[in-house]
Amino acid sequence: MEENIIFDCIIIGAGLSGLKTANLLKNQNLNVLVLEAKDKVGGRTDSIEFENYSWDIGGQWVGPTQYRVNELIKECNQNIFPQQQKGKKVLEINGKLYRYSSLIPPVGLQYIIEIQIVMWRIDYLAKQIDLKNIRSWKKCEYYDSISFQDWINQNIFFETSKKLIEITILAIFSSQPKNLSMLFVLTYFKSSGGVVKAMEVEGGAQQDRVFGSSHNLSKILSKKLLFPSKLTNNSGITFFYGNNGNIKLNSQVFKIEQDYNENQVEEEEEEENQEENQENNLIRISSKNVITNEISYYLCKNLVITVPPNLADSIIYQPELPNQRRLLTKSMEMGKVIKFIIFYDQCWWRELGFSGEIVNDGSSISFCYDGSFEDGSKPSIIGFFEGSYTDEWSLKSESERKDEAIKIIYKSFNFDQRALTPKYYIDKDWTKNQWSKGGYGCIIGPNKNYHKNNESLRKPIGNIHFAGTETSTEWSGYMEGALESAERVSNEIIPKFIPNYKPLINQQKQNQQQQQQQQQQQQQIGFLNSIIIIVSMLTFCFYLIFNLYSNKK
Repeated sequence: MEENIIFDCIIIGAGLSGLKTANLLKNQNLNVLVLEAKDKVGGRTDSIEFENYSWDIGGQWVGPTQYRVNELIKECNQNIFPQQQKGKKVLEINGKLYRYSSLIPPVGLQYIIEIQIVMWRIDYLAKQIDLKNIRSWKKCEYYDSISFQDWINQNIFFETSKKLIEITILAIFSSQPKNLSMLFVLTYFKSSGGVVKAMEVEGGAQQDRVFGSSHNLSKILSKKLLFPSKLTNNSGITFFYGNNGNIKLNSQVFKIEQDYNENQVEEEEEEENQEENQENNLIRISSKNVITNEISYYLCKNLVITVPPNLADSIIYQPELPNQRRLLTKSMEMGKVIKFIIFYDQCWWRELGFSGEIVNDGSSISFCYDGSFEDGSKPSIIGFFEGSYTDEWSLKSESERKDEAIKIIYKSFNFDQRALTPKYYIDKDWTKNQWSKGGYGCIIGPNKNYHKNNESLRKPIGNIHFAGTETSTEWSGYMEGALESAERVSNEIIPKFIPNYKPLINQQKQNQQQQQQQQQQQQQIGFLNSIIIIVSMLTFCFYLIFNLYSNKK
């Protein structure tokens, strides 16, 4: 079916990276087709309608240094609003509840000092890595051979400090530290600009939300692909394709056949040889409609795979992909997360002076945030079951997860009775999603040769190209990373059709300069904070010495 049509490019996956790639290519008059296995666009962004509003149950937050996402929000005529942070935060650790309004939780000065030193050390190590050439770092093999948990045990003295770091890692990666290669963690933080930017709200990755949902960005991008493309088939007949748009939903790609030669000459002088090379390099894609089981075949000159590496590994390739690529994708798996939103009639926790943020070291919900609007309308709490705890809670009913959310909120916010009577509860178990098998990004454990095979995540193989947030060197694991990968892969493909094409770098450079200015300002603030912490450390040391001396007397 449709095998006589030759597309300039076919894209597998209608998430942010796939849709952005399709738009960038189509803007240069390339004929594109997007194949998506789900019945809707968005990838790992998704939403549920409740009370005439689209609520994000997938990727959601946007940071100030994620300039591609912010630019896309403007292009789509959408708006952002800040994540609510005013009021007391709640931390439950080692069975004790802390309610505090300061920036630092009152768990003990020694723990805060140690955590700050640990974050400095992580950033120091991460800065030494070239993300486009990880193997150039002399220590890459060692740090790839240990888990982040191993590193924690070797470098952190206090158990409370260990727990606080473990909770933070769980929130960022949706996985316990024992499942993460230390090298992978370092590359992740390098791509996001440091530990603080990845974990913080103000100035960090969780600063803002998109009004109307982040998922809406994918919907708007998909609408730009609704116009039919002008194509030429094998017989040289020109026609218009895609009256229903250049996106085919419910289309699961199960086989990719590529005729390519790694030693192929760059260009032949004779026109006949050029045409023969072009035909030999065509890619044949087999897909199945997940509803009707109908098989379809497509031909293209270039292919972009944007689905997560763990799903890309399930596709049959002929010829087989290089070992580096297959070994890496077989070793990668998704984090585990169940995201919930619980709705109330009022923002009663704000009345009590709480921000809505909860951090918990228990074996169920790890993090909660205020899901309401700035003015207190749409009262709600957003929360997460993450990591290995998801295994247990995934087996429980939605009602049981709702009861657990109510229990945590009730205990955290002064045992207020209003916590017991929510208006509505929704959640999404991403581990049960067939087309992601978890969320929100792929992870890799120690001793999986990540240091050797990392570059194969993004390196083209013949005319097969790879995008998706995992392939990014900027904000990998985030929506920003997905968009960065779309730019990169478009820059790989467009020059094949437009020799004088100038890559998308001018806007990036301008924005990078702005980022550098912001970083310099933050470094000045960070320097002052460092002075404060060093003074606190010295005070703490004198305190210990004084106590030791007093005890000896």
